[in-house]
Amino acid sequence: MARSKKRKIKPFRLILVLIVFCALIFGCFFLGYKLFIEKDDADVKPANNQLTIKLEDYKVYYLEGFDFNFVIANINITSDKAFNINLTEYKTDEGISLGDSNYYDRLLASEYKVSFINNTYVVRSDNNSGNFELLIPFNKDGGELKINKASDTIFVINLDNNKEVISNEKPTTDSDVKGDNYDLFISDAFVSTMMTYDGEEYEYPDQVSIFTFEIEVKEADQDLLIEDAEYIQKSSGEVFKALDTSYSSYKISNIIGERLVKGQKAALFFEVFNDNGRDFAGVVRIKFSNNDSWLELIVKE
Repeated sequence: MARSKKRKIKPFRLILVLIVFCALIFGCFFLGYKLFIEKDDADVKPANNQLTIKLEDYKVYYLEGFDFNFVIANINITSDKAFNINLTEYKTDEGISLGDSNYYDRLLASEYKVSFINNTYVVRSDNNSGNFELLIPFNKDGGELKINKASDTIFVINLDNNKEVISNEKPTTDSDVKGDNYDLFISDAFVSTMMTYDGEEYEYPDQVSIFTFEIEVKEADQDLLIEDAEYIQKSSGEVFKALDTSYSSYKISNIIGERLVKGQKAALFFEVFNDNGRDFAGVVRIKFSNNDSWLELIVKE
């Protein structure tokens, strides 16, 4: 019988096997380490935005007879990335949150002319900076007003500077009247004596006076009209509607229904049964085409 021979493993093959084995071990270790590091990185929360808030300018408004006042502040915010800030985190040193919408709602519901205010309670930017206008209510009579976040003071407003008093009293005739989309000068009342109706001379009874209010248009939005007007006589309480466009004066045209144009001068005419002579005292009310509310002016005696 022939003997079987033992096969010897050559040294270089053994070395090759060891190299492959070590490479497998190292590869498994590296892969496991990489997965661990990535998971660890995913668990790390990004740092908060590094915000810088700067007060650019402001206007202080004191409201006569109201239970709070307010500041309109323009601020600049810069950050290391995009930001979205809820203003409820920011409070005045009187404890009023800049994110409390109740103050804005009460102002709009009041009789004060404050249509210029806004209701920004969240400031955000997809970039790393932005300018924003804030409504800041306050109760103080003056001095400093601090805006804080937690225990940090963000900026300080001097309530004695840049201030304006807003009254809820109605404007008067013989004055400039400004709205969101118009700037008019409305004269005191006077009596027109030479009137026309459909281009012909208009004769009216002796007990009637044509009360007239001349209007000069300084600025007006395109297509803005005076749709209607009325005069309420103080002595009698009677309401007189403005004469329509069929009526005019030899000296000045009727403004009812006409598009308001800068530089225009025209008038409102009211046929008033005037038992008290030329007693003009009362209220004139004007209805514009883009607004459900009426502009009211006190007519001087």
